[in-house]
Amino acid sequence: MTNCTGPEYVYFIKALDAIKVGWSRRPHIRCAELQCKVPVRLELFCKILGGRKEEKLFHKAFKRYRRWGEWYSAEKAVMDTIYHCLITNKIPYRELEMLADGDEYHARLSLSEQLPPDEPGVFYVGRLR
Repeated sequence: MTNCTGPEYVYFIKALDAIKVGWSRRPHIRCAELQCKVPVRLELFCKILGGRKEEKLFHKAFKRYRRWGEWYSAEKAVMDTIYHCLITNKIPYRELEMLADGDEYHARLSLSEQLPPDEPGVFYVGRLR
């Protein structure tokens, strides 16, 4: 991979019922690189400004949902957190710490309270873009 400059992103790639959390300056290209290595369809459905430090926060918060490496089960808490990032375009630092400490209930409650009023109270349903 060639060196490139530009904004850094934390990205979320979905494959069946698993989510990969990664970091890249070119998440679409990273998804395409990974697609060549797996026999299932991958979908880059969220990217948010952030670097390696923020990526590590997500890994720590999602540790109880880890399947292997940087892949996590698409559990409700994981999807709600990603959905929050998609809607608000912000990283929920406090809620990531709550999840890392095992407080899923209050983390999800806090995330839902921060959504714009026109967003549904029920989070992730179906496909995100």
